Order: sequence, then C-alpha cells, then structure tokens
Amino acid sequence: MSSRCALWARVSTDEQESGNQLTVLRAEAARRGLDVTAVYVLDGLSAWTGAHRGQLSQALDDARAGRYQVLLVWALDRLERGGIEPTLRVMRQFRERGVQLVSVQEPWTDASHPDGRAWRR
Repeated sequence: MSSRCALWARVSTDEQESGNQLTVLRAEAARRGLDVTAVYVLDGLSAWTGAHRGQLSQALDDARAGRYQVLLVWALDRLERGGIEPTLRVMRQFRERGVQLVSVQEPWTDASHPDGRAWRR
C-alpha cells in the first residue's frame, strides 16, 4: 500500500503561477509512489503578511485527521517566510501529526518516514 501525500503550492503575486510548482510536485509524488489525497494551492497569498495561515491551519488539521503522511512542497519558504525559527516550528507541527515534510528544493528535509521507514525512491 502506498503512502498518501498532500501537495502545497503558494505564490504571492498575480504575476507568478502555482501551476509550475504543482507540475513538479505531482511528478515527485508519482516518482515516490505516493497517492495525492490533498492539494493546497495558495495563489496571491503572502506568507510575509500571514495571509496563508488559514490554509496552513487546514493542512495541519488534515494532517491530524490522517488524510496524508507526507507533505510535498516546492521549497520551505512556500510554507513560512518568517525565518528559521518559524519554519522549524511548522516542520515540528507536521512531524507531531505524523507527517513528513519534504521539500523538493531542500533535499535535507527528506530524512525518513515518521515511523522510521525510508520513503520509497
């Protein structure tokens, strides 16, 4: 049985397009054999202003409910723009809910499955 994952794509201006991130994230999910069960798309929502907080809260609630075990993001700054401490806090919140946060741009985030199993590569 494959693991379930969610995709997180965020762009902060109307000139940017989240579709580019989603294409890469869907390909990464397929490469890893993950079933996409949730997609969070935040177009035109700035993380600097906190406009993304509602969707982030929903993603954390869905993680707690067990909708997915992996959250794929293009880059960590798509989740949080407040610096290292707020980013680590968000990563910890997902981990506490049994979700591995994996960033395509930051491969060091891809340590292992929350229960110790290595993700399928």
